[in-house]
Amino acid sequence: MGGNAFTQPGPNDQPALVTPRLTPQQYDLLKTYVSDKLAALFECLAVPKEMPGKESFGDLDYLAVAPTVNCPEDWVAEVQSRLSAPQVRGQDPTASFAVPWDIAGIKDVIEQPRATNGEPQATNDVNHEDVSTPTHHAQIDLSLIPPSTYPWQLFLHSHGDLSRILAHLLRPLALHLNHHGLHLRLAEIAASVPDKKKSLLFLSTAPDALFRFLEIDYAAVGGAGSCTEMFDQVVASPFFGAGVVEWAATPREDGTRSDRQRHAKRPMYRQFMEEYIPANLSKFSSKAGYSREEVRERAVRWFGKEAELATMLGEWAVEEAEKAWWADVVGVFPGEMSVEKRRRVVRGLKRWVEVGGGEAVVRREARALEGRWVDGMGVGREGWGGRREGVLEWVKGNWEMVNALEKGRVKGGGKKWVE
Repeated sequence: MGGNAFTQPGPNDQPALVTPRLTPQQYDLLKTYVSDKLAALFECLAVPKEMPGKESFGDLDYLAVAPTVNCPEDWVAEVQSRLSAPQVRGQDPTASFAVPWDIAGIKDVIEQPRATNGEPQATNDVNHEDVSTPTHHAQIDLSLIPPSTYPWQLFLHSHGDLSRILAHLLRPLALHLNHHGLHLRLAEIAASVPDKKKSLLFLSTAPDALFRFLEIDYAAVGGAGSCTEMFDQVVASPFFGAGVVEWAATPREDGTRSDRQRHAKRPMYRQFMEEYIPANLSKFSSKAGYSREEVRERAVRWFGKEAELATMLGEWAVEEAEKAWWADVVGVFPGEMSVEKRRRVVRGLKRWVEVGGGEAVVRREARALEGRWVDGMGVGREGWGGRREGVLEWVKGNWEMVNALEKGRVKGGGKKWVE
């Protein structure tokens, strides 16, 4: 939460609290204090690794998995008690705790935090040299994560803005990295469906697998002593050629709201975009990288997703055939037919008419608006043969009857049986 959870009054007339930024020494002492207090409560408890060279900290973040037998059902209350936190904001699965400086043992550590240029950083308008006040608190954010997503979430929250930078670089390659994992966007599906999520083929939620696939040394990334060293490791990937890097560096009018927020609020992301890439573009001028087609082939093969890809494309082909079929059906209606009547006839065909083996048969009972006519025709127009023309002729000659059936069903309060 960036250390701002307690800067405003809370519920039940809780006062706002002063939460100055922490020096690295204070941060490490606080981490030791909190970890010792909470380790027995959870199966896994970890602090995401910070960006290299960070000089001050607004809060201390923890990710936890599975409360142990030592942890009461109300883990938020137990954590509050163990940390002697006078205030809590939020609730299961994510809560923020205000820990007094004097209790955490960081009250007398007054090293002034400094920015990378050596100048003192802003500290929420609080003088760090005034250590006599008892009102200084440190903000502890703790999120309880499902075991299945813990490694991925820990990666997303580690190394500063690394995951956001990777997500931006991968986008022009049709690879999408988000809280749900790494996905491949299938262009043919994305172009034809309103919900773009339906075009995503899931690849992995394993951080090690992601970095091996991208041919990036994850250990070297984690051990980088500066942001520049980390950036060097990332862009060394053969996936990121000149085209990708130039795309990433170009301000985009179609940028998302998240893109704009990252530029405004994420200093490491902004450093990569506005300083590192422009200063290093010449390094990539002759780097070919991989095309989208090559990335797609590599991703499907590397993650073993051939079967899932075939299933997605098969289901999409059926849906496309169904849409094409109904466009043909509507095409045989009289040109002067009103939009309302056209919709009613289409609903009536779906409810009252069964198509099997290319034959149209009126049902005795109307059905729900589900199922696909194309299932009875064969997938794809080329597979319909003469059946397509025969069914279209039937529709042309019987749409008025279907309209009457559907109109009667609606007037009868939704009755399902033919009188």
